[in-house]
Amino acid sequence: MNTKYFTAEKIFARLAKIYKSKMQGTDIGTIIEWCAEIEIEVLGNWQQFVRYDKYEITVVDGKALLPCNLYRLLDVVDGSEIRMMNYHNNGAYLSFSEYDDNVPSDGNSIYIDFLGIAVEPETGYPLLLRGHEQALYWGCAVRLHEEDFSQGKLNAQSFSRMVDMYEVSLRSADTGFRHFSKNDAKEYMAVILNAIQQTNRLPLNL
Repeated sequence: MNTKYFTAEKIFARLAKIYKSKMQGTDIGTIIEWCAEIEIEVLGNWQQFVRYDKYEITVVDGKALLPCNLYRLLDVVDGSEIRMMNYHNNGAYLSFSEYDDNVPSDGNSIYIDFLGIAVEPETGYPLLLRGHEQALYWGCAVRLHEEDFSQGKLNAQSFSRMVDMYEVSLRSADTGFRHFSKNDAKEYMAVILNAIQQTNRLPLNL
């Protein structure tokens, strides 16, 4: 048993048990997408993310597809580990202009360092932080019934109850402190210290 993470299959199974008819037309991919959205965009718990170093991506037609679990891009280097600066990140691809120096050729690999959501190697499903089960369940339940509510098929009282449960569960979601080790604390402080501008590098306004 994984004591830190679980997958969206757990949320899917619970929803299928409670909302049998509604879930008949809902596949696991939809629940995975909703859970990932809540984890990254709503909860945004840094403890959930892991660092990937020298992750290989291939350039095709002047652009390279970014991994779908990427949260924050940290660095880009070529095959000689020379840092690449002339690229554009549109959130899905890194693209390169043919007029820039050090442009990778089609078919060549480049390597990125990034923070991303952890994934299960066997399935590729995103790994979700334990302690977020209630928030993810109610968040998915709300999304599952939004269309019915907008079309008047679900009364306001029932939908409001779901929304209230979702908001309460977001506030009470585990912050990840139980997974916080001394090594995590060291890495966290390194991030904070790196964000502080050194006095000997401050610009002088003369």
